Amino acid sequence: MDINSTPLLNNGIEIPRLGPGDYRSEPGIETENAVICALEEIRTRC
Repeated sequence: MDINSTPLLNNGIEIPRLGPGDYRSEPGIETENAVICALEEIRTRC
């Protein structure tokens, strides 16, 4: 499985296999903090 691949959904839309999930978030400090928090969470689990 290639992490950069884009699977095709039943409705014909392709989505990234892996992503931070912030593509619809408004730019700003709240989004920045959410991404930082998520990355820190991943780092502490590994």
